[in-house]
Amino acid sequence: MAVTQRNAYHLCGSPTSDFFHDLSMIYAKDAETPDGWNAKFIRVKPDKTWSIGPNPENLVEVGTFSKLLPMLEEDALIVPHLFCVEGMTTYRTFFENILRFKIVGSTGDAMRLASNKDQTRSVVSSKGIDIPLGYLIKPHEAYEDFCGHANFNFPVIIKPNSEDNSAGLTLAHNKEEFVEGLRKARDLDEFILAEEFIPGRELRVAVIENNNDLILAPVIEYLVSPENPIRLASDKLETNDDGIPTAQALSSPVKMCCPANLDEELLKRVRKNAFCAHRAINARHFSLFDFRVNENTGTPIFLEAGLFWSFSSQSMITRMLVSGGIDTSPIFSQIWDAAQRG
Repeated sequence: MAVTQRNAYHLCGSPTSDFFHDLSMIYAKDAETPDGWNAKFIRVKPDKTWSIGPNPENLVEVGTFSKLLPMLEEDALIVPHLFCVEGMTTYRTFFENILRFKIVGSTGDAMRLASNKDQTRSVVSSKGIDIPLGYLIKPHEAYEDFCGHANFNFPVIIKPNSEDNSAGLTLAHNKEEFVEGLRKARDLDEFILAEEFIPGRELRVAVIENNNDLILAPVIEYLVSPENPIRLASDKLETNDDGIPTAQALSSPVKMCCPANLDEELLKRVRKNAFCAHRAINARHFSLFDFRVNENTGTPIFLEAGLFWSFSSQSMITRMLVSGGIDTSPIFSQIWDAAQRG
């Protein structure tokens, strides 16, 4: 008996930004589709035009969304690969709540929360998870305003409140570096988050929903050092002269180790905090979190959340699973099946 193929659409591109459009296409081109699914790709460009095709290299322009919509199978699953704020939030909500498509991954509301670093900090902190001392610098505030409110010493992490991939991030050791970091960050966002720098190990943690249970993927450790104490945007993405991403970074002075060598007590604390954070921000199907382990206290400190998985071999969650000798195929299928069930 022939197996019925279910329909899915990988949603990629960006309605707002060339940067995020090209970033999305980097991940979407390697997105995998579980067995039993017939998947196509739909792309939105910053000029709001749409295209559709069997893969990202073979897309046919169809124009407006009103022309695309009749071409979509009504019972199809949407797998989003949009990284701009509007794509993560408004577009997810539109497809799920207005058009009534089922969505893989978190809702637009959860994505909106996770993309706001300051609000995410507040939510997870309210559940007892440790966060760095931090302060949200508003558009009219300068360095002197920050000094009047904040109660921590250099070094300080400066980063846009709603950017990912370490864009606009600075580790400031003095006033001059702080002021320059603030200027750089404000090129990307009006609101800037200043946090105390936590010396110690840096971990990336993935949570995966498995029916009614949560499981922790093998943990990544980024081997930061005094020479390279943080990961920068250049450690994550290669860009052209215009600052547009062209590929994932092939090398970085901050090496990656997975599975991380964690003792049982630290692993237990990281797992507890990650599961708590997943539930606190209402993540769905999977989530990613960054932690620092304070070298003085051994305490895992929550940094930020990322709710992305492109289901490709280069995706961080995929690499975590593979490093632990875990077959990804049944996990991909389980997540897509769960998404379709709703």
